[in-house]
Amino acid sequence: MVYVQLLSALQSSSGGGTPNLRLGLVGTAWTGGCGGNGGTYGSVMSILDNSLNTAADGSASSSASLSSLNLVVGRIDDDAVETTMWVNPDLSTFSYDNPTDPDATFAGLAAKFDRIEFDTRSGSFDELSIFVPQAQAVPEPSTTTLLVMAVAAGCWGLHCRCASRSSSSKDHPPSAPDAVRDTSRRPCRRCRCCKRQRNQSTTHGL
Repeated sequence: MVYVQLLSALQSSSGGGTPNLRLGLVGTAWTGGCGGNGGTYGSVMSILDNSLNTAADGSASSSASLSSLNLVVGRIDDDAVETTMWVNPDLSTFSYDNPTDPDATFAGLAAKFDRIEFDTRSGSFDELSIFVPQAQAVPEPSTTTLLVMAVAAGCWGLHCRCASRSSSSKDHPPSAPDAVRDTSRRPCRRCRCCKRQRNQSTTHGL
């Protein structure tokens, strides 16, 4: 699910492919958009399909004039396979996670896109935002989770180092007093693998 939000103030009538915001994939045709493109609902803000046309029954068109200054909030829902649109909602009370009933709905349309194009002969678009609602966003790991991961990694590293020293002692037991005095190779007194090393060292005269 993704939101596309913008301000627009466009020409009063539409046709010939304008005025609209277009969504598409690089190297392919358009996949959807919003605005107008002539026809019965060509003078109002509408959701457009991959042919840049709106639904013939008017369900994907709002009552807001294209030429007005409009705050347009569009939602593309891949799961429900539909696109919904709110025009001039009160953002102080609008919930992106649980919005009110939309002003327009285009069932069966969920445009995928990696490029955007504004196409208009007059008027303007501004303040374009593309985002996912908070409930859909991937949460960042908490401080507690990171701490547990760090402690686990540290304990595993300690185990591996101790096991390595223990294995080295088994394969190459000390054969001279000088080797015994090398304190840098003495095992610690905490983990089980090092206790085994101490026991083995005792059998070799430590």
